[in-house]
This record gives sequence, structure tokens and C-alpha cells, in this order.
Amino acid sequence: MSEKEKVMTVTLMRSDLYDATAYSGTYLKLPASRDEIQDALHRARVTDDQPYQVVECFSMQGEELSFIPENPPLAELNFLAYRISELSEHDRIAFM
Repeated sequence: MSEKEKVMTVTLMRSDLYDATAYSGTYLKLPASRDEIQDALHRARVTDDQPYQVVECFSMQGEELSFIPENPPLAELNFLAYRISELSEHDRIAFM
């Protein structure tokens, strides 16, 4: 994936650590490359087959994206962010 403007930020958390007080997961700006996603999963302490959740999704202006369903698949969010990043700035503002 070529370098695209980041248009949203998500928080990734390991499902089994969601309620742990000392665990806060990690942020990932989208769209992200495969390496950026792997790095974020590593920082969130998610290994191969461990379940994880996308628990928050915000625009780059810090506004929660209410049209995103609860616990969306990361691959679908990344694809959406990639498509949004291809919009003109005017269209992006209207969309978000």
C-alpha cells in the first residue's frame, strides 16, 4: 500500500486483557500497511491466534465515528480508511 494520509485512529485490545487495569491496548492510525498493523498488534501483545478487539474508532479530528459498528474487523476498517483517504478533502469532510 502506498503511503496514504491517515484518516482515522483505532484502539486495539487483546480480548482476554480487556478488563485488566494495567492494560490499555494500543492505537493504530489507518490506513495502515501490513507492517504497521503487525507492529500495532505486537504493541497490543496480540500473538498469532489470540482474539483481539477494535474498541474505539475516531476521525483524525478526535471525533468518535458513530457509524462504525461495535467490534468491527480491522481489515474492513483499514480498507474503509484507505478509500476515505482517496477522497478529496471536501468530500472527506462531508463524509466524516
